[in-house]
Amino acid sequence: MIAAKDIKHEETLKEWLTEWPKSQGMDDDAARKVSVSIAHRAAMRVFPLAWDWFSGPEARRLGSSVLPLLRCNLISGVACTSPAPDIIATTAYTKDRTPTTYATDEAAISYIGLSAVHATEAAEGATYAPDFADAAAYAVSRVADAAVDDAAAAALWKEIQSDAGRFEAGEDVMTTALWPGEAPLWFDEKMKRVRANPSEDGGIWDFWLRWWERSIKGDLLPDALLTEIAVIPDEDWAKGPAHIAELIAKKQRSSGRSLTQNGEQIIVSPDTGKARLIGETDLPDDVARYARRKMQKALNQFSGELDNQHQPLEKALETVRDALADSESLAVELFDACASSSRQIGTLIQNEVVPDSEKDEKIKEYLTLIRETGADILGNDAQTQEILKRRNAVTGNDALEIVRSDVLAVAGELAEASEGALPRLMDRDAELATSVVADPEEKHVASYRLSGRILRFGLLATGGVAAVGGTISGAKEIVWVGKKIVASPQFQTVMEAVLRWLGF
Repeated sequence: MIAAKDIKHEETLKEWLTEWPKSQGMDDDAARKVSVSIAHRAAMRVFPLAWDWFSGPEARRLGSSVLPLLRCNLISGVACTSPAPDIIATTAYTKDRTPTTYATDEAAISYIGLSAVHATEAAEGATYAPDFADAAAYAVSRVADAAVDDAAAAALWKEIQSDAGRFEAGEDVMTTALWPGEAPLWFDEKMKRVRANPSEDGGIWDFWLRWWERSIKGDLLPDALLTEIAVIPDEDWAKGPAHIAELIAKKQRSSGRSLTQNGEQIIVSPDTGKARLIGETDLPDDVARYARRKMQKALNQFSGELDNQHQPLEKALETVRDALADSESLAVELFDACASSSRQIGTLIQNEVVPDSEKDEKIKEYLTLIRETGADILGNDAQTQEILKRRNAVTGNDALEIVRSDVLAVAGELAEASEGALPRLMDRDAELATSVVADPEEKHVASYRLSGRILRFGLLATGGVAAVGGTISGAKEIVWVGKKIVASPQFQTVMEAVLRWLGF
């Protein structure tokens, strides 16, 4: 059996793609994933050669669109991580529906660009071809045909060897950059042209450029979202890039709402037309009452005016006090208040601002009660457990911080169109989520809560209830007083930042 280092051309690649998976005891699904991954990443390395042409004047004159090829790349990319039968069945091309039959005039594009087109099609074809190793090897041969010169071809084969070597080493190939070192000059030059010269205006290519930039780095968008896009029906793709951009935006927001399910609904009050929170929790009433009593007992350790040495605890105590004052606090809100207060006091102790808990009985008892309450909630509420799993799965970034002024303004407007605890929560979380000095954990939790609520406010403008799973229900003819806020460009800026923060 040959090793990755022996791969030199199409035949040796096919041999490796056939033999190596068998040597590892892989079934057909796993072996197909290896083949498609090699072909997909190879085709992605030359795709700018085709995309550049589709971004130019000749393609516009001919009415040619890069969208079918982008779809090909997305499908083969999804099959690398989720080679599910439904993806294969849903996306399999027929002979009459290959992209080049309606995407471009083959006579108008250069041989190199056309080879890149064919490589993209062939990589997508490997997702459903019976002999996927042969299909993948053929796709890579078309990649080599797209090389601008012999040196470029050699560099491409070297990267293919490297990908195979990563499989042999047990590495996650798909999360490795396409060019782990420096990208070739020709690649960078073509991508600069693509970024500077989109083939159509109006932001309809924004998702694809973002998907592409992240794919280059091995920083993939969520599988669930890409799978939803991959299985969009043919008739929708045939309606063109603007229609697809609209569908993708809807799917991003739907995925965002699923990812930020926080045990709550935002409803419109029939009496005031304002938004308010309603909790959805499995926490038994007796446990909820017990948790509240325990939190109050913790606060009672510092009843009355704080003395000098305990004065720095005020903000941490206020966090718990606010949660208790809100009779509608969700189980997860009570848990977060306990965790936040505990973190704040821990920081104060670490910085020697207040006495160590082992030397101060009041602080020791407060922390014991607060931490026990958090553990009680977590142990008795399965929903809180699931919320924390979803929250911890989000890496986060500085997307909200970058548009801080917009976030604060929109949160303020939404707060004015809300009632109950929601106005305070919107203002609090907007400030924390965009702060450059906030505790990282506090900032992450606030960003998650804020993102979920922003997404649900967007849904609220279309009906009476923005339910946690993205469904709409509620009383008839109830109109939210803040409906116009959601239509503003500033809200859309914040919505985009929310989606970026969630990793979309």
